[in-house]
Amino acid sequence: VDYDEAKGKSTGFLFEEYTGEALLSVVKRALALFEKKKTWQALMKRGMKKDFSWKKSAKRYIEIYESTLERKQK
Repeated sequence: VDYDEAKGKSTGFLFEEYTGEALLSVVKRALALFEKKKTWQALMKRGMKKDFSWKKSAKRYIEIYESTLERKQK
């Protein structure tokens, strides 16, 4: 989830365009936040609490596959 200080649910930094300028912009945002140690640590902790396991991903892939099969059979 892209960093937004007001929401307090962020887990990192995102950018849409795959350009050097977009990357540089997001790195600058991250470096600015890095200066705010407590906020940076809170962001890191939220990110580390996220479940990025294959178990969760595999379950989601199965759900998508099954819903696609259901739509094809109709």
